[in-house]
Amino acid sequence: MGEGDEVQGLLDLSSFRGLDRELTVEVSGGRRDFLLVNDNGRHIKLAPGAYFLLKSVHRGRSFAQLAEEYSANTGRQVSAAEIEAAYRRVAARIATIDSAGRQTLPSGFWLRVPLLPETLVARLASRLSTLFQPAVAAALLAFCAATFILLLRHGVGLPQHAAPIWLGYLLFVASLLAHELGHAAACARFGVAPSDIGFTFYLVYPAFYSDVTPAWQLPRGKRVVVDLGGFFFQFVVTAAGAAAYLAWGWEPLKVAFVLTWYSALFALNPVFRFDGYWVLADALGVTDLSRQPARLARHVLTLTRRRPPGALPWPPWLVGVLVLYSVASCWIWGLFVWRLAPFLARSTIQFPQELLSLGKSFLAGAPSRVLWDRSGVLVALGLLLATSWFGMGRLLLTALIRPLLVRLSSGRGSLLSRPGLTSPEGHGS
Repeated sequence: MGEGDEVQGLLDLSSFRGLDRELTVEVSGGRRDFLLVNDNGRHIKLAPGAYFLLKSVHRGRSFAQLAEEYSANTGRQVSAAEIEAAYRRVAARIATIDSAGRQTLPSGFWLRVPLLPETLVARLASRLSTLFQPAVAAALLAFCAATFILLLRHGVGLPQHAAPIWLGYLLFVASLLAHELGHAAACARFGVAPSDIGFTFYLVYPAFYSDVTPAWQLPRGKRVVVDLGGFFFQFVVTAAGAAAYLAWGWEPLKVAFVLTWYSALFALNPVFRFDGYWVLADALGVTDLSRQPARLARHVLTLTRRRPPGALPWPPWLVGVLVLYSVASCWIWGLFVWRLAPFLARSTIQFPQELLSLGKSFLAGAPSRVLWDRSGVLVALGLLLATSWFGMGRLLLTALIRPLLVRLSSGRGSLLSRPGLTSPEGHGS
């Protein structure tokens, strides 16, 4: 058995794309890291040094040859054993990331149910991609702005009864499929193939997802367009509904429009992994934005212990932005837990009492409209409590055991996943 055959036992490199033909991801400062893609479509990011080491061994170069070349190019003598040890470390990390990526969902997600298969999404996205042509997109955005202004002048208050609110919510949920198709169509516009569309849960929020992982291969500016493509399509659909409401006055259409705009404001926050998170990450060129607060904290801790810290890979202005992001992230996560926990506790205690009160109202012969309204509220609250408790439990479990799980290599290998999730209460990305 040859030298290359021994190490190949750690990782079957032939199962990955990206070694025979280079795949890259643009990051901050115009730099490019390299991508490996497994047979499940998972993207793994590699720093240039780790990538070229894997690629060289994959092409049959021996460790002795690599050691000789490295020593000649750098002036620092290294042995074949050192090169082999480096390869084994990188290969072991990639194998672990690959295995974990096949078995687990990205952090914060605890369900994934495909709804539209990849082949159907690809056909629809190809046809809808023409809406991203500049002239067409400009006309549609002008239409959205005009209907928004007209509806504001008309009034956007929600109806008092549950029936139009529930119907409007169902229309709103339907518009989320348009949101997902917007991400997929943007991918098709730029020549990368989207994958399936489905349903998931993120933290305590039900959501739709659009798997546009191949968008990592696009330049940063085009990735931002993919991130915003969902809002674009959803706004066009709900603007058409708003125009219909202004013409015929059917209230559920107005409810769907209002819910879309409120959800968009929430989804643009850059802390939770909704569209705003991906917009900021791609605009800055920081592929794993959510991990940077912990990374900066470790960097500061190293400084306080008077140890030489590793250099941060960003220019000073970007470090400043990430420091601000880290502070905002900690504050928002703290506020989220601080507000959600008492609400869940209080609502859980009160829920049986509300059910009992509804039963008494039914026996007392309360008007049917009152019973329907209260029943709708309790059904919504029950679903919210069930998903919230389950999601919070998953979140706490992940936060406790995550440090004990696989530690991704610092720059040598990290799993890139962009499920493209946005928006709460059934909202999608």
